[in-house]
Amino acid sequence: MVRNTQIVHASLAEHITPMSLAQHAVAPLSAAMATATLNQQVTAQATMIAYLDDFYLMLLLTLLALPLLLLVRSRRGARAGVKVVALD
Repeated sequence: MVRNTQIVHASLAEHITPMSLAQHAVAPLSAAMATATLNQQVTAQATMIAYLDDFYLMLLLTLLALPLLLLVRSRRGARAGVKVVALD
């Protein structure tokens, strides 16, 4: 998660230009404050993208593990040779 956040932050920061910084520079804010605010926004977006990537990875791992459930049997029923019959 942290590694992915850093990678995405670097990727998003590549697209920051002086014009995008000027758009965020509001009159009462100094250039340093505008830069810090813009960095905070980029970090928030990078964190969200990293969370989405992690949840996507967990989804894929879960879907890949589901067929393994077909290989799992109840030991009690297999050991005793008992068949479960539904009664009406």
